[in-house]
Formats: sequence, C-alpha cells, structure tokens
Amino acid sequence: MVGHFAEFDRLRFDHASRLTEHSRITETGDHQWQVTQRLVDPEGEGAWAIEAQVDLREDSAPEGPLPNVIGIAE
Repeated sequence: MVGHFAEFDRLRFDHASRLTEHSRITETGDHQWQVTQRLVDPEGEGAWAIEAQVDLREDSAPEGPLPNVIGIAE
C-alpha cells in the first residue's frame, strides 16, 4: 500500500468504490476462487488492486477470514 499512498492521499470506501464493477471472482477449482478487488483512488480510477484466494475445500463454513491475500499491486 506504500506505493498507492505515495501516489494518492487516500483510498475511497464509499458506495461507488464497492460496486461490482470493481470486483472479479473466478472459480479456479472445486470450492476455490481467485478474487480481485480494485482499489478506487480519489479520482475514481482503479489502477491498484488486491488479489486474493478463497479455498473452502477443507471447511465450507469457516469462522475466520475467507480471503488469503496474495498481493496488492498496480
């Protein structure tokens, strides 16, 4: 996130930044998904994104966080 904040002073968390157009979920296997969430900057662009994996093969109803973040990058 250091790179993002070197470029922008804040990250948006409003309704528009959480619209489905900023998210992508791709099934990669049985009970497995690759998730991408674009990080919307103050200008409304989303050059940065969080990449994560969700794996529910072992536990279909975990109590803890689901995504395993694998990267945050431009």
